[in-house]
Parts: sequence; C-alpha cells; structure tokens
Amino acid sequence: MTQSEVLNTALQYLLDKGAEEAYSYLKSNFGRCDEPYSSQIYSLRCCLAVQSGNADEALCIMNEAVIEKELWFRPEFFDDEVLAPVWKSEIYKQCRHKSDRLYTEARQKAKTFCTWDRVRANRIMVALHGNGQSVSDSKAVWQFAEELGWQTEYIQSKEPDSVGKFRWEDNSSAPYQIEAICGNIGWHDYDERALAGYGSGCNVILRTLNGGMLECEKIILVSPYIPMLDTQADSLYRSLVSSGSELMVICCKGDSVSGSYASRLVKGAMEKGIPVKFIEAEGSGVPKNLAQQVKPYIE
Repeated sequence: MTQSEVLNTALQYLLDKGAEEAYSYLKSNFGRCDEPYSSQIYSLRCCLAVQSGNADEALCIMNEAVIEKELWFRPEFFDDEVLAPVWKSEIYKQCRHKSDRLYTEARQKAKTFCTWDRVRANRIMVALHGNGQSVSDSKAVWQFAEELGWQTEYIQSKEPDSVGKFRWEDNSSAPYQIEAICGNIGWHDYDERALAGYGSGCNVILRTLNGGMLECEKIILVSPYIPMLDTQADSLYRSLVSSGSELMVICCKGDSVSGSYASRLVKGAMEKGIPVKFIEAEGSGVPKNLAQQVKPYIE
C-alpha cells in the first residue's frame, strides 16, 4: 500500500464517515507503507487526532514529525483553527518555531527542475505534478507515454509543499517558469507536443497557454484543479481556439471539486468549438486505467 493510497482513503473516510473513522483508519494503516512517511500524512494525523478529541496524541504526532524527524509543515498548517485546542501548548510552540525555520530553508534552496537533457524522439510530452507531489509521482502516472513513442519529461515546481514534495500556487510565476523551460528544451523543434497535468498542475498548464505564452497540439488534464477559470475563462478559450489545441479532460466521480472545474471547462470548450474529449472515471485521484483511457488520444 502506498502512502498516497492511505492518504486518499483517509480523506474519503473523513468525507463519508467523519473524523473519528478517518483517524481510526489512519492509525490502523500508518505502519503499512514501505516508504518513509511525509509531513503530509503527519499533518493529517494531527488534525484528525484533534478533531477526534485526542489533543495529547496530536501533540505527540507533531513532536515526532518536527522535533524527532525534522519534517516541516507549511506555516498555514499551524494556523488551522482545527488545531486551536493545542495552540497554547509549549510543544506546539516549539514545533512551530522549528518547522518555520526548516520551511524557510527549504524555500531558499528550492529551484524549478526539469528532467530533459536531450532530444530522444520527434514527439514530446511534458508533465506537471499536482500539489503535494514531485517528479517521482508524475513518472508513476505518465511513464506509459514513453511506450507510445513520446519523449516524456517532467517539471517539478520550486514551491515546497512538504519535505520532498512540491506545489503550484494559484497565482505564482509558474507559467513563466514553464515557458522558460520549454524554450530551453527546444519545444518548437519537436513535430508534436503535449502538456499533461494532474490537479493544480492543470491550472499552471492553462495559465501558460492563456495569452499565447506557449502552444501545443494536445492537452491532457487529470482531476483538474483550475481556479483560473474563475477570472480568465474567456481569454483562455480564445487562446485555445487560436492555437488549435485539442483537450482531453479526465475526472473521477469521487472528486467533487475537480469534477466541477472539469464540467465548466468542457462545457466552455464545446461552446467555443474547441476539440475536447471528456472521460468520467471511477474512484478518486488518478484513475487506475489512465493509460488505457489516454492511449487512443495520443497514439
């Protein structure tokens, strides 16, 4: 069982059965992952412990993560009102102080990263991760494209989300980072180009395409989180019409937020005559049969 699977299941428990059931599930399955535990899972454990009336356990979890293992949390985690019952604790204050220092150091060191090193095919797909992910997570999702003749490369944000994981802020400079990277890798030298994203990576892709900063033939968006639609939908559609891009949008039935964004995007694209294929998959997160769904679109 992967850490992502445990996290997604715990969050589904939280939605369907409440904090106590989610916390019980997380406690029972915490030791079942082979990979080192990230601050993501520790932060969820802390919040669920408090919500379940176990403030002392929450402080022990926080102490283990920050003081013992030197993991860190983003500052807004400590401001979450869910944690209000432990705000006056000395352990909380010590953890916050150390975590803030570690987070600041991580921000200073982080840089945008791309896996590209040379031309290996005549078609290129560049994939962007979602919040709380990394290049490794993207590779696990999109590596099937290599077997279909696409040189598949990955971009990792410079915005840290937790130790070893990254995020894309809604209004950050990410589109300029993507434009610069694609310029450096000879984006226009390839015969065919695709941009693929998961979650918040989809928002970055559409922000980059908006206004003609970058062009590509195929756009694949999975479980899209795209708040840019709230303010830039009209200009986005104009850019997509102008570039002649084709859209593929995949959303799982269990994802209410991304489902709403996906429906709005698909409806708007269809109204503007933009080629778009929409697939509603089972489950939540990344569909397990993603490769089979995408293959006919990119072969």
